[in-house]
Amino acid sequence: MIKRTLGLGSLVAFCATILSLQVSVCDTRPALKEQEHWTMQLETRLGSVDGDDAFSLLIGARFGPANSIYVLQPLDANVRVHDLATGERRVIGRRGFGPGEFVETTALGWYGPNLWVVDAQQGRISWFDAFGTLIRTTTPRRSIPEGYVAVPRIVAPLSNDMMLLDMLAHVLPGNAGSPFKRFAVSDTAGMITHELFRLANTHSRLAVMNPRLPGRGLFARQPFGDDPLMSVDPAGEFIAVVDRPVAVDERLGAYSVTRYAPNGDTMWSVQRSYRPVPLGQNTVDAFSNDFVESVLKARGPGIRSRSEAEVAVKAALYRPRFLPPVSNVLVGSDGRIWVQRNHGDTDSSRWDVFSPEGKLLGEVSGPAGITLLDSRDNRVLGVTKGAFDEPYMEVHRLVERSRSDASN
Repeated sequence: MIKRTLGLGSLVAFCATILSLQVSVCDTRPALKEQEHWTMQLETRLGSVDGDDAFSLLIGARFGPANSIYVLQPLDANVRVHDLATGERRVIGRRGFGPGEFVETTALGWYGPNLWVVDAQQGRISWFDAFGTLIRTTTPRRSIPEGYVAVPRIVAPLSNDMMLLDMLAHVLPGNAGSPFKRFAVSDTAGMITHELFRLANTHSRLAVMNPRLPGRGLFARQPFGDDPLMSVDPAGEFIAVVDRPVAVDERLGAYSVTRYAPNGDTMWSVQRSYRPVPLGQNTVDAFSNDFVESVLKARGPGIRSRSEAEVAVKAALYRPRFLPPVSNVLVGSDGRIWVQRNHGDTDSSRWDVFSPEGKLLGEVSGPAGITLLDSRDNRVLGVTKGAFDEPYMEVHRLVERSRSDASN
């Protein structure tokens, strides 16, 4: 078993050393122009501004049997099932504390023929068949491990009846917080068997604190943060981690993708070089202006002066010289690893796609603003926002681009 702390600067330093020796190993795969290039073609769009067809918060969805999709609806405390062929719709679960009921759902996926749904608030995993019949419930013992300040949260089930846990804030000597996140593996009874890895947590949270009430504030994800990202294979066979340090030089940039087995072994790790994209002032201003409005509306920060809010946001915002190379990572139901790139173009989105074995399969371009939630074969599932910030679920088919289109 290998425990590893993933830092932010080690990859860049390594590549810089190698380049100084004129040996190129930062990108171990063939050049992207030799790979396949694909684009997304809209096939189905679900949702509306209001009414029965509207979605609430969309944080997870998976392709299901035949031509169906299973959509996590945490605000409604259920899973909505859509049959794309017939248009029929049904729900699994409801709000409550009983068997098959939910309070705070955070993730879902398929383990063989069974659907699993994590309820982080209740600390359990509910297992259903494809029709929504409850099969069993995994309810581990809930206790605070020694050296921690909270009960670990279930992230996802793993193979061999194990679970991945977020250990939350770890107490360091003389420090109430931690510069990293810790993830561990436990059995279904909640007994921790081993620590899996630690992920740097330096630039992940944007916090505007209340100057008069300690502990109160407004919290969000740093928009330009470069801490590592993680995604779990829905079948529980592996965990993918993307280390994405911001470049320190306009000539050099690299990110890595590492696949871990549930026992902590590193199955493979690949690096990919890229051309750094400067973080423009307009991009910073656009986010800052929106977040200032959020600070003024929220109760937590206790700030009512725009000038005070602007100063607080500027002080809290992490602003590197370049955009982080990656903004998201997803392991699809087919095991492919999708790495969303920050390529500096606001009119489209772009992903590098890796096989479960670590081979770079190619590049996929899609509409701007789409967040991918699943992939299977030649289709992807994602969420977009409408004019009133309402969410829509979209199914796209992958279509191969010509060489001339791919070079544009």
